[in-house]
Amino acid sequence: MKQVLRKMVPTLALVVPRLWQKLGLRRAFFAWFERKDCSLGRTGGTGQETSGLMHEELFTPDHPIHKPAGPDAQAYADYLRMTVAEKATRVTGTLWTQDARLSYPTAVHTTAQGIVLDNYPSKSVLHNPKYALPQAVVGLRKPVQRHASGFLMQTSWAHNFYHWTIDMIPRLETFLTDPTLRGTPIVMSERAPKFARKSLDLIAPNRPVLWLPDGVHAFETLAIPANLSTYAVVSAHAMKFLKDRYLPALRRDLKGFTPPGRRVYVSRADAAVRRIHNEPQIEAELKEMGFVSVVMSDFSIAEQAEIFAQAESIVCAHGAALANLAFCQPDTRVLEIFQQGHRSRAYYSISGLLGLRYGFVLGQPVGNDIHVDPPVLRDVLAQMDLC
Repeated sequence: MKQVLRKMVPTLALVVPRLWQKLGLRRAFFAWFERKDCSLGRTGGTGQETSGLMHEELFTPDHPIHKPAGPDAQAYADYLRMTVAEKATRVTGTLWTQDARLSYPTAVHTTAQGIVLDNYPSKSVLHNPKYALPQAVVGLRKPVQRHASGFLMQTSWAHNFYHWTIDMIPRLETFLTDPTLRGTPIVMSERAPKFARKSLDLIAPNRPVLWLPDGVHAFETLAIPANLSTYAVVSAHAMKFLKDRYLPALRRDLKGFTPPGRRVYVSRADAAVRRIHNEPQIEAELKEMGFVSVVMSDFSIAEQAEIFAQAESIVCAHGAALANLAFCQPDTRVLEIFQQGHRSRAYYSISGLLGLRYGFVLGQPVGNDIHVDPPVLRDVLAQMDLC
């Protein structure tokens, strides 16, 4: 029976989300949540208190893109630049909510005032049955523990290094500067990855942390910080916090570390997907231009940040390691390798905010990996004055 169920998992993973959408359940759940949400942007009548309120204009600076020739690359460049002309004012800060319930491992919540959608990395999270179904029943389940207060730090997607670094760490600004939060514990899941635990030790030493097991937890008062960035556009204020507050905290843990080189190729040899299929060939090409190959899992989070902070040029396939671009110096050259058909604007947005020189190449899918054409790579690197 177990073998049968195990074989059914891949099929169910494909079928359930499609049925969820086809039957209209996704739309119905999201509409229900929308009627019961609360937001920093419209707090009237909800009764919650707020702190650290900030209005920030989110935008992607207009900056050049170095790219290969051809219509496919142009389509990618057009996609990356979609948000250049768009500007939106985002209200961020922390909401103090009452009678809150938090469910791990999915980190969905409900409060007396409603669901704080500002807390999620994107409202689209609730389109996914993985989060929407636990959200629907969190208020009905019996709490496994009850707590007086907490500052919600680990939320949906925080297990990912990119989202933890870019989305979560900047939310600590209010926590570190608001005296009313001095005795409030940070709320984290026991499943938190090692990099999250270490980063909290470095940037918030000696501050209490509630490490919660899976299940529903009830809070008399739960401080819920909003995400500064949107899914597509990164917050300039978040970048400033990472450079000014987080990087110095990381550097205190370096213990005499010296980065391996100024030109860095970040290999994804330790990853499950988006590895470079012809990596020996690409590494040989890059070595001739003075690049040193590194695998990020060989280094601590402080060492990773310093590698990027000291680099003059970085080549890397799209992945969470590029969150370390937040620590780069202006005019650092960044070449992102995309797998054809997979797109993201995050690192183009960060590059524009920090004044980095950005380029990309497209590689052909080989299973879950990427084949990169060496002449195409050399052409874009030449545009960036790297060969």
